[in-house]
Amino acid sequence: MATTPTHLPVPSEKPQDLKFNAGKIDEFVTSMGWTYTDRFGNKHYTIEGINYLAQQVMSAFGYVTLAGVNFTTGAVINNPNEVLLDVSTGEYYKWTGSFASGAKVVSANSTPSSTGGIGPGKWLGVGDASLRSDLTETTKIFNTFSAVNSSNISTLFGCIITKGRLAIGDGGDGIYVRNGSGSAGDTDGGSYFVTAGRAKFELVSPATIATFGGVPGQDYRSALDKQKTYVSTKDKVIRVFTKNVVSPTFTPEIPAGYWNGFTLDVGENVTINTINTINTINTINTGSDEAVKSPLVKLVRPVKLFFTGNSTGYLLRPNAGITKVNILC
Repeated sequence: MATTPTHLPVPSEKPQDLKFNAGKIDEFVTSMGWTYTDRFGNKHYTIEGINYLAQQVMSAFGYVTLAGVNFTTGAVINNPNEVLLDVSTGEYYKWTGSFASGAKVVSANSTPSSTGGIGPGKWLGVGDASLRSDLTETTKIFNTFSAVNSSNISTLFGCIITKGRLAIGDGGDGIYVRNGSGSAGDTDGGSYFVTAGRAKFELVSPATIATFGGVPGQDYRSALDKQKTYVSTKDKVIRVFTKNVVSPTFTPEIPAGYWNGFTLDVGENVTINTINTINTINTINTGSDEAVKSPLVKLVRPVKLFFTGNSTGYLLRPNAGITKVNILC
């Protein structure tokens, strides 16, 4: 049975908090997911998440040419922003495959095709012109995602960091790296944007509902729909986190089956408001409650629901169903 921690201030020496945190240490060290959630509902990076993020950001900072080695002499690639020369063509290549098991070893007298292949997840040519340009890339920090969309961003920047969605610290912060080009002004509202100079920046940090505008005073349902579309091609984890205790109301209401096939990761400080009620035989009517009740939905932790129809709170727990509780909203 999962341990339910307290919300006592840090540091807490309560046994249940110590046991809960022991599990979180294991999650931080061994999980292949990018984030874990602490006992207050706040998310943090796991080692895997830190490694992934570091690789993406290193790539955005520009390329490092490996001196004195090439595909003919053989080499060891330790980082995703290191590039290796193919002397037969004069082209530089970067390794876009995994570094999870260690460095990429290139044997002597190799070619990109013979030591991993060419293409996404393999060797990609960066070209001399691209290399000269990308060597000057730097990072720029914006206070909000909204500020990014209204700014002219120099082509020299390869990484954009935002501190919030509409305000600093509202939970909509993110890290974006340049990846290709697109139509100026194009964006899905959170996971990517295209500058006036047609440079496309894509999100590399985990997406939450706040990433797509789900912050107090805004349209939570629209943000939820955008997040669902984005994660459907990623890890299929819908993260509903906020920096402060909040009870988001989703209008129109979330339909039954909406979450099917996804993992629902709701912060402990979040209560989902829904208009439905419990009927006289204590079963659930259709809507938001049915959406999370389905066995096709995975829950990271219990989800708090508040039915405005009868002003009653309920708690949905993994493998335990839904029970009436006292929830202040």
